Amino acid sequence: MLQRDPRQRASLEQIEGHAWLQGVDPSPASRCLLPLTSHKRVSQEEHEIIIQAMTCGHIADRDTIQE
Repeated sequence: MLQRDPRQRASLEQIEGHAWLQGVDPSPASRCLLPLTSHKRVSQEEHEIIIQAMTCGHIADRDTIQE
């Protein structure tokens, strides 16, 4: 699931079929209109900290992350 390349990520069906999710609601966030973490819910300072941590962790460059 934690793959940068979407082609390598597990499908929703694979995730929902995983043993860890048997007998539980796999998407409790679906009851909320916004994602669990939304740029609209964090301050500009927190947003900058997150972007910096992601770039320092070599997840992607700043422009790609913001895109």
